[in-house]
Amino acid sequence: MTPLGNKPRWPKDNGMDISEMEWEAAVTYLVQTLSLEAWAEIQEAMRARGQRWYAGEGQRVGRAVRRLLVRGGFHWGAVCMQANWFRLVEEGATRVYFVQVELTG
Repeated sequence: MTPLGNKPRWPKDNGMDISEMEWEAAVTYLVQTLSLEAWAEIQEAMRARGQRWYAGEGQRVGRAVRRLLVRGGFHWGAVCMQANWFRLVEEGATRVYFVQVELTG
């Protein structure tokens, strides 16, 4: 595993970049904040729709995730949030499902 640094991940609305550390903090925040029920719904959407699971989820799941991120102090701008919320969720989902497998196995 590579150490986290200030390597840019995605641009923010203000032209600044989201650093690797900032991205990691956002993913961790979602993992800790979203309920297991929400993760189960996300997992079901991923299974049912495949790689484009997030299509049509922007108003429901996407809006809830974006609100959570803003409450958590991640002020990246509306365009940046809209473009990246599902990437954050996908990364968080791999962590949640890995932990669940370890706990039940």
